[in-house]
Amino acid sequence: MRNGRNSTRRGVLLIVILGLLAMFGLVAVAFVVLTSHARRSARNVQQIDQYDDRPERTLHQAAMQLFRGVPANQAGTNLASIMRVPHDLLADMYGGSYSSVDNNVVLGQVDKTLCRGQLFQFPAPPIAPAQPGQLPPVHTDPSHFVGCVLTMLDGDAMGQSTRIVGISSNGQLQALAFDDGVPWPTAGDNFVINGVPFSGTGFGVLTADGGLSDLALQPGAPGNMIPQGGANEDYDAVDYQNMILAAQVPIFDKTTGEITLVHTIPSFHRPSLVSAGGSGRNVILRPLGVPKGASTGQPDHPLFTGSNLIGGFDPINGPWDVDNDGDGRTDSIWVDLGMPVRSTSDGRLYKPLFAVLCVDMDGRLNVNAHGIPFQAYSDSYQEPYRYENADLQGQYQFADGSASASLPRGFGTGAAEINLLPLFSSLNRNFAFPQQYQNLLFGNSQWEGRYGELSAGNNAMPGVSGRDDPLSFNRNFEYAGDYWGFSQRTERLDSYGSPPDLYGTGRVALDRAGRPMYFDMGQLQASDNTSDDPYEIDLSLKRGRGISTPTTVDNPFSPAEGERILRPFDCDADKLPMRLAALTNDGSNRSVLHNWRHSFTTDSRDVPCPGLGLTPNGQRRARHMVDLLGASKVDRAW
Repeated sequence: MRNGRNSTRRGVLLIVILGLLAMFGLVAVAFVVLTSHARRSARNVQQIDQYDDRPERTLHQAAMQLFRGVPANQAGTNLASIMRVPHDLLADMYGGSYSSVDNNVVLGQVDKTLCRGQLFQFPAPPIAPAQPGQLPPVHTDPSHFVGCVLTMLDGDAMGQSTRIVGISSNGQLQALAFDDGVPWPTAGDNFVINGVPFSGTGFGVLTADGGLSDLALQPGAPGNMIPQGGANEDYDAVDYQNMILAAQVPIFDKTTGEITLVHTIPSFHRPSLVSAGGSGRNVILRPLGVPKGASTGQPDHPLFTGSNLIGGFDPINGPWDVDNDGDGRTDSIWVDLGMPVRSTSDGRLYKPLFAVLCVDMDGRLNVNAHGIPFQAYSDSYQEPYRYENADLQGQYQFADGSASASLPRGFGTGAAEINLLPLFSSLNRNFAFPQQYQNLLFGNSQWEGRYGELSAGNNAMPGVSGRDDPLSFNRNFEYAGDYWGFSQRTERLDSYGSPPDLYGTGRVALDRAGRPMYFDMGQLQASDNTSDDPYEIDLSLKRGRGISTPTTVDNPFSPAEGERILRPFDCDADKLPMRLAALTNDGSNRSVLHNWRHSFTTDSRDVPCPGLGLTPNGQRRARHMVDLLGASKVDRAW
C-alpha cells in the first residue's frame, strides 16, 4: 500500500521547479528590456551633439560667415577659427554697423509725407561711446548716417534695405522710400545702419596716436579681433588687409594662346608673409597642427594632413589644397570657420573645413559697360592713321611743324571708351579681325547682342536706336548736341568749353601756336551728337538682362550668361544660358573668352561714397564726407 504523503511531496517539488524556471524567464525578459532601454538611451546621448549635415545647409552657413562674419561675442570662442578676426566681406566694406538691438533703441516716429512719399524721415538714433573691449562706434556723429544703408530687422518691412540720403536741421534722418508694394516701417521697429563704406584705417593702425603696429602683418593675431580703426580700409587688393581675396593671374603660351599656368595667391593665405619669416597661427590661417598658445601647447588639428596633397604642404610655393574652379590647378587652402565637431551616422567624428576661392570681379573688362560700336570695325585700327594737308585744308601745321601726324582716338569721356579688343586679340586662334567683337555688340542671325534689336543687325545701337534716350539726356543735359552749331545760330549755347567726344572717336592735337585742334568731335551725325551714344545703355540693377525673347531696346548680358564662361569646368556649366558663349564662339564650339575668363566680367559696381584719407592725428581723422566740410572736425594740419 502506497503512502499518500509521498505523492503530495512530488507535486510540490514540480511546482517549485516550474516556479524557478518562470523566475529565470522573468529575469531574462527583464534583462532584454533593460538592455534595450540602455541601448536607446546610449543612442540618444550619442545624437545630442549631432547636426543635420546636408551639404547645402553647411555651405550656406559657411557663406553667411564669409559674407557677414560672426557675432563679436562668439568670435573668440574658437582660437583656430579664421573668423575670430573680422575678415568677412561686410566688415571689409563697412567696418561695422549700428544696431538698434545692441543699442537698446527702436525706430522713432516715421514721417511718410516727405517729398510726396518719395522719402520718409525718422529721428536719428543716439550714439553711445564704445565700451572697453568693443569696437569703436562706426558713426561718431548723426550726420555720418547720411549715405549709409538702412535695413529693417522686423516689422512689416523686415529684410528691406534703403539708403539714408539726408538729415534735417532738427536731427531727422531722411531715407528713400522702399519699392512699390513694400510696407512702410513703423515706430518701434528694429533696424541696423551699416557703417560708412571704405572709411576705416584697416588693421595695424593705432588710432590713439596715429601710429602703426605690426598687426597688419599678422592677420590671425588676437589683437586684430577688434581693429581700432575699422577693417574697412579705403581700397581693396590682394594683400594683408584683405585676406579673403584671392588672385589668379594666367600665363599664356604665345604660340597657341592657351593658358599654360595660373599664378594663384589663395584666399586666407599670403605666401609673402611666410617667405618673410612669419610662422604660426598668426600668419598661417590653414590648419597645421601648431600650438594654440603657450599655455596649453595643444595642436588645433593634430591629425590634419590636407588629404589630397602629394609631398606635403609648402606654404610659400604650394601646391595648395583644393582645385575650386576645376581647371586642374589647385587654387585654395583649407580653413577652419569655427564650426563645431560633428558626427557621421556611424559615430565617427569629423571637423568641417572649407576651401575658399574669392576673386574680385571689379577691375576687369566689362562686356556690358566697356566698348563702343566704332571699336568693333577694322578701319578703327588703321595704322598709321594720318591727317594730311587735305584734311587741314592747308591752313594748319602740327606743333612739330609737320603737316601730318598719327593720333590716337578717344578723349576719355567715360568708361565706354575702354576697348574690349584685348579679349579678342591674336592670342585667340584663327581669325584676322574679331567678328566676335561685332557679335557681342550687335548680335548675329540667331542671338541678340548687348544692344538687342535682333532685326536691326549691325544697325542696333545703345538704347532705342535713333533716339536720344533719357539716360543720355540726363547725363549730358548741359550739351546742346552740336558744339560748333552756335556760331551759325542753329544751336543753343551749352556749358562745354571744348567739344565733347561722346562716341569715343575724336582726336586732339596741338598746332604750332600750342592751340588745340579737334578732329571728329562735337558733331558726327548731322547736327545731332547725342543720339545713340554708348551711355544710353541701361545697366541698373532693376533692368532686365539676358532676355530670351526679341527686344526693342538693349539686352545686356546677365551674370548667368557670363558664368557659363567663368566656370566652364563645373558639371552644370552647360545648363547655364549660352548667348554670350554662342556670340563669341571661335569656330570650335568654344568661346574666345575662355582663355580670358580671369579678365572679363558682366558686372562692376562702385559704392557711391568718397575715399577718405587718414589725417596725421588718427583720433581726428575724417570718417565721412561731412567731416571734410566742417574744418572744426578735421585735423587742420591735414
